[in-house]
Order: sequence, then C-alpha cells, then structure tokens
Amino acid sequence: MKRVLLVLLTIGMVASFSSCASKKYAKRGAKYEQAGMFEQAADMYYQSLVAKSSNIDARIGLQRNGERVLDDKGFRISQAYMDGDDQRTVMAYLDARDYRDKLSAVGVKLEIPSRAADQYNEVKPRYLEKTYGEAQLLLDEEKFAQAEEKFKEIKRIDPSYQSVDALMGVAKWEPVYREGKGYFERGLYRKSYYTFDKILKSQSAYKDAEVLKGEALEKGLLTVAITTFKNKTRSPEATGLLMGYVKKSLVDLKNPFVKVVDIQNADQFAEQQKRALEQGSSIKVGQLLAAKALLNGNITSFANQPGKLLRQEKTGYLKIVTKKKVPGSLEEKVEVTYKKVSYIEVKRANRVDCSFSYELTSTETGAILVSDAMNLMASDGVHYAEFNGDHKKLVPGYWVHIDKDDPKDKVYDNPNAVSELRALLDSKRTVKEVNVLKEEVALMVAERVSQAINNYNPEEQ
Repeated sequence: MKRVLLVLLTIGMVASFSSCASKKYAKRGAKYEQAGMFEQAADMYYQSLVAKSSNIDARIGLQRNGERVLDDKGFRISQAYMDGDDQRTVMAYLDARDYRDKLSAVGVKLEIPSRAADQYNEVKPRYLEKTYGEAQLLLDEEKFAQAEEKFKEIKRIDPSYQSVDALMGVAKWEPVYREGKGYFERGLYRKSYYTFDKILKSQSAYKDAEVLKGEALEKGLLTVAITTFKNKTRSPEATGLLMGYVKKSLVDLKNPFVKVVDIQNADQFAEQQKRALEQGSSIKVGQLLAAKALLNGNITSFANQPGKLLRQEKTGYLKIVTKKKVPGSLEEKVEVTYKKVSYIEVKRANRVDCSFSYELTSTETGAILVSDAMNLMASDGVHYAEFNGDHKKLVPGYWVHIDKDDPKDKVYDNPNAVSELRALLDSKRTVKEVNVLKEEVALMVAERVSQAINNYNPEEQ
C-alpha cells in the first residue's frame, strides 16, 4: 500500500511540474507573438505542448504561429525556385518538411504551401539525377567520403532512389575493407579481424569480408595449453585448484584470439620442446598438438593459516536510568546509575597466502610471451562482542572489583566509546573458512594470469 501511494505521489508531482512548465512556455510564446517574433513564439508553444499535450491555448498558439512560419519557409522555396537554384530549392523544401513533421508529432497538422510543393516536385527529379551522377563519379574516382555525403543527401530526399543504399554502402565501407585487407597482408591479423567485424556488424555481407575475417582469426589465434603446475608446497590440492581456476578464467575470456586447448602428455611435450630447442631444430610437435603457447606455472607457497577463536572477558557497565518525582512539584528528576557487568569479546582470523609465478612460452620459438610473479593473500576475520543482557544499556568501562568500588573504576559513557561497543555487539559472527579462502586466492591468481594473457597482443610487441 505504501508503495502504491509513493508511486501515485510521484506521478502527481511529475504532472504538476509538467503543467507548470507548460504554462510558463505558453506565456513566453504569447509575449513573442505580441512582439511579432512568430518563429520564437511557435517554438515556445511547441515546448509547452511537449510538456503538456492537453494545453489548448498552446495548441491554438502553435497552429497560428506555425502556419506563419511554414508560409515563410514556403516563400523561401519559391524564391530559390525563381532564382533557378535547384539545390537551394530542395534544401529549403526539406527544411519546411522537417518543420511540418515536427509539429505533426505534437498533434498540430499543417501543410506546406501548394505552390512551393509543386515547385519542389518539378525540381526534385532533375536535382536527384544530377546529384546521383556526381556521387557515382566521386565513387569512381575513389573519393569515398565525398561520395558518401552525396548519397546521404540523395537518401534524405528519396530513400528508395535507384541503388542509393548499395552505393552508399560501398562509399562508406570500401575504405574500411581496404584497410582490413592491408592489415591482413602485413600480418596484423587482430586488427584485420576487428576491421572486418566492424563492417559485418553494419552490413550482412560485403565482398569476401566474412571469409577474410575467419582467416584472420585462424592465423592470429593464440592457442594455449596448460602444463601441470610445479608445486613446491605442502598443499598438494593447490595444483588442481590453481590449474582449474586458471583454465576457467582463460576459457571465460571474451577474446576470440585466446583459446585453451587440451593436449595429452603436456609435460612430456614441454620436455621435447626443450630438447629440440637445445639441439637447434625447428618445432613441429606444437603444430601437431595445435598449441602455439604453453603456460607453465610454479607454486612456491600456498600457506593456510586458520586462526584460533580467542574469547576475552571485558568489563563494562549497565546504564540504568530512573525517573523520580520531585516532592512538592510536578517535575521529575532523572537519575543515572551504573551497574558493573562483564561481556565477552571474540576474535578470529583465517588467512591463505599464495606465491605463484608463470611463463607463457611460444611452442615455435621458445620465446617468453608473458610472465609474472605474484604474492597474493585472502583473509577474513571476526571481532565482535557477546552480552547476555540489554545491548542498548551496555556501556564500556573498567572496574577492579565487581562487588565494591575502587578508585581505578572508570565509566566511558561517551558517544565515541559507546558507538564502538555497539558496533562490536552488532558485528558479524561468522568467518570465512580456510577452504573458502583457498578458492578466493586461486581466483585472484587466475584473474591476474588471464588478464595478462588477454592483454598480450603480438602485433603491439
């Protein structure tokens, strides 16, 4: 019910604002009209109708002033026609047409003066034929940008004129296509791929762009095989955990040029590669296994540090507020007393540390493509207070004896101290277990590795 009322209130506020804005614009329109500034008046009445379509005064005002403006635009069409200027005649008509359509969108129907419309219809075929010929000539001369502008102009006048769409597509995309082919020929396959992809997102087909895009992807593809990570720690599960997360993170990359491939006996292949490089022979095995790069990892630390649950008794006070009537008066006296109590503070922290390094090496040359070493940590802890009583009355403090006063006793009943204790009382009670933190640190490693490989671009080296 509250939500419905809130929605209704919001709608009412918007309606009220729109009504006020509509009246404001209509008043401005009237002032412009009185001053003989009909185009400005029409614009204000238009804004008034946009704010509130039911404003009758604004509608009548726009009808009256819009007609004057459209008559003036019609005069400009006729003037250009009498001057024998086909282009100016066409452009003036398009301006009038756009204005007519704009007013029509808010419900004000006007017509371009018939004489001006007839003059435009006489000029239009002649102008289209001339402009179309100029655009074709520019296209033949490979002046693509200028040709495209001409075709855009034709399309604005007549969207279905001859082969305007097809030729405009050539004018726009032929330079891009040639750029993509240039990249391909220079071995810049990633740039080539994305250039052709740009074309195909706009055009369902253009020449052999689809084929060249596929070839660029095939030639530029970085296929990665993950070897078994070397584990120098006392945590045997670290190998599978890190390898699994790294593989998933690489697979999940939205990079068409990075692909994880499974190979059998990856470690054996790595040894073969090493021996072949030492002997100076070319690597053919990598091609057979379809792996252009090997990801080798070293886990030098994977330390689990589960924390102990520490419980410590703390001293505090229960704040007791009582009200007593003042004898012989209607007033009440407030008395505050503090009762000694104790509560428990609990602390626990879990942590996992990981040291990991890796190299991504080319199977063809043995060159290191990407490498990194990292020390990462995932941790979580709790620090909270337990009290078997009214939390709202508990205040921090110190006392020596619970059953008698001592000069050293202190009550810290101030906003900062009380706020800190309240935070402890309301703090979370559960800590992430070590197994969860292992997953988190493995994910951190995987994301760092995958992003480095994702950012690797052989064309920029």
